[in-house]
Amino acid sequence: MLDSNPESCDNYNTMKAILEISMDNAAFEEEGQITELSRILSNLSDGVIRHQIASHGDFVAAVDINGNTVGRLELSCPEENESVKRYQETQEFFNDTETKETKQWW
Repeated sequence: MLDSNPESCDNYNTMKAILEISMDNAAFEEEGQITELSRILSNLSDGVIRHQIASHGDFVAAVDINGNTVGRLELSCPEENESVKRYQETQEFFNDTETKETKQWW
């Protein structure tokens, strides 16, 4: 449900955490895929807290056991979605209609 306050972030953007990890290097072979992935995810979780990742564009690098950067977790605010645009267009329509009807009635 959209907030009726036009200044609310919920009306315009939804924050997303985008995670990408490349699992095609030696660390995943040496340590095993599940073990290495689990270790990287745990470190990303710690990094989010330690670096206070909370705003659009903030990120934490995913680093394997050998010290190689294999990905990142990044926060993103995508553009307005379609439901927000429809909501805003509906509000504009009713505001415009109200003005026209008031002028015609008087």
